[in-house]
Amino acid sequence: MGMRTLGKASHDLALKCSRGLQVTMVLCIITLVTACAVSRANGQQTVVNSDHSFTLTGDINHYLWTFSDSCKQAKLLDIFHVSERSVILRQTHCAHNEAPFMYLLMGDDRALLIDTGAVTQQNKIDLHAVVKTLLAQHYSKSSQPPLRIIHTHSHSDHTAGDQQFLNQPGIDVIAPSKAAVRALFPIADWPQGEQIIELGARQVSVFPGPGHHPEALFFHDSETGWLITGDTFFPGRISVENWAAFLDTIKRMAAVSRSRSVTALLGGHIETRVTAADGKSQEAALALPPALLYQVEERLVNNAAKAGKYTFGSLYIEPEGFLQKWLGRTYRWLNP
Repeated sequence: MGMRTLGKASHDLALKCSRGLQVTMVLCIITLVTACAVSRANGQQTVVNSDHSFTLTGDINHYLWTFSDSCKQAKLLDIFHVSERSVILRQTHCAHNEAPFMYLLMGDDRALLIDTGAVTQQNKIDLHAVVKTLLAQHYSKSSQPPLRIIHTHSHSDHTAGDQQFLNQPGIDVIAPSKAAVRALFPIADWPQGEQIIELGARQVSVFPGPGHHPEALFFHDSETGWLITGDTFFPGRISVENWAAFLDTIKRMAAVSRSRSVTALLGGHIETRVTAADGKSQEAALALPPALLYQVEERLVNNAAKAGKYTFGSLYIEPEGFLQKWLGRTYRWLNP
């Protein structure tokens, strides 16, 4: 995602440097300088707002996510009840410039949280408390089911909140590492195949989805018909580390969409802005139609398109640059 992806990788690598890992001086300088630039651009992140109670029920694309040029009074977390058992959470731009989405899916026997966002500090956003409250509201307090946490991929803007859930009773956090993902999904012919997470009268299918990230996953929810795609398919800039793997993932996403009557593709961010009927600028819609996925498949996969920049409505796709790839691979080397 351009400087966003560079900023994520740089921030993570700089953090590792500060913890005493032996990394080259050049790498530390690059990462620290980039992280400082990102920090200056997001000085507004010091704003604290403890109100996490805002909820609505209705159509995803008619919900106005918090987006404000002034963060003095703005919320840090949006909570959108799509249904009694399906909740979309978003850390707003006033909490973190990435403004990532998270998905809480509840079944009869257990619940699943996909991604934990970009904020670690509980005094800023207490995601653990929010999720615990949402579960208590749906299930009886005496019989709250176990919660499993899984990720679309390991970039820090999708995993930073993990720290709040570790070592908590009844919560299983699947580490966003190659070893943990492969152990959980022992698919012999990775990235083909799938695994099922049974929630109780609700199944979530898990598919490998490399391209943006080698260990990326995407998910199909049997109850809503959603395809939850992380940073592989969303309204914004989709950066591709491995072009051939990405095309293969798009092909498999399209096949899943056709065979399972997917209702919408929901990604990890909204980056694109559009002009509304009143002439004002607003964010593009989060939910993308399967027809857009089929357009990408037709133009890129079926025509064996070479790596390059391609635009499809509110999303555009292009390969990562050399420095981005280098930083990402170095970070994964430090985090096997």
